[in-house]
Amino acid sequence: MLLLLLFFLVWSKPEEVSACSCVMPPPVDQALEEAKAVFSGKVVGITESTKSWNRGKTVTFQVNEIWKGEETGKIEIRTGLDDGDCGFPFVEGESYLVFATVNEMYGKNTLATGICHRTASLADASEELSELGSGKIIEQSNETTSVGNKTMDAGWKVAISCVLLILIVITIYSRKKK
Repeated sequence: MLLLLLFFLVWSKPEEVSACSCVMPPPVDQALEEAKAVFSGKVVGITESTKSWNRGKTVTFQVNEIWKGEETGKIEIRTGLDDGDCGFPFVEGESYLVFATVNEMYGKNTLATGICHRTASLADASEELSELGSGKIIEQSNETTSVGNKTMDAGWKVAISCVLLILIVITIYSRKKK
């Protein structure tokens, strides 16, 4: 019996878990200062990824008003999958006030938010909106901004260019030898 118990303890794979614990969110002025982007907008798309290296949701917003960050019609942010990993429960078609910070957990320079930020549905954000005042109204466009979520970072472009250059040099050198 002891051997069987030992076998299960050694060979069983523990379930991957995460927990979220938040203190009170900072005052609106401090949250604005700490954020990379603050905007209001409607959720127009949510994509979930459960891969261990890319776990979370990508949420696309049609931006209406912006207080901080790049002035664009669409913004993508990342959040966790549920409250256990601090994910904000966005609902497609609903409108929100979003305070997003840069979070390396989802990729280099990625905008992210969660339940520990001052992000809230517009219906529940009257205190934040009154303290923020008027933001810049955004003209609707199809551009999407996703800080750091570029298909290819500049570093990868340089690395690929170097590899191609080396291959060209090797090809030319090989042909000259023949």
